[in-house]
Amino acid sequence: MQRRLDGLTVRGAAVAGIVTHLPGLVYLAALSAIVGSATDWLDGLFQILVYNAIWFLLPGAVLVLSLRRPELCRDLLERLGAFTRRHRRLLTVLFLGVFGGYLVWSGVAELAAAAA
Repeated sequence: MQRRLDGLTVRGAAVAGIVTHLPGLVYLAALSAIVGSATDWLDGLFQILVYNAIWFLLPGAVLVLSLRRPELCRDLLERLGAFTRRHRRLLTVLFLGVFGGYLVWSGVAELAAAAA
């Protein structure tokens, strides 16, 4: 990885920047969807607070765990890494299948709503 980063071109840096900022784009898209679907400002604020609590719960838990029990955190990460390496194809197919199913379901629902 270090070798790849040492010889990074401008194009490679741009691609790396986009890829590493995808979670931020997802976060902003979710906030936009919340604001667009909220009935009033209080409802929108409540939805944003709940979404942020969910969004930051896992990183916060990992931070606390790594500070209090670093050896347990390291062991869990090694086991999780080994599991994902063993089952990467299945996990990829499942993720893309669920995501694709959601997109198809959303598209069909929009078409049905437009036709009605």
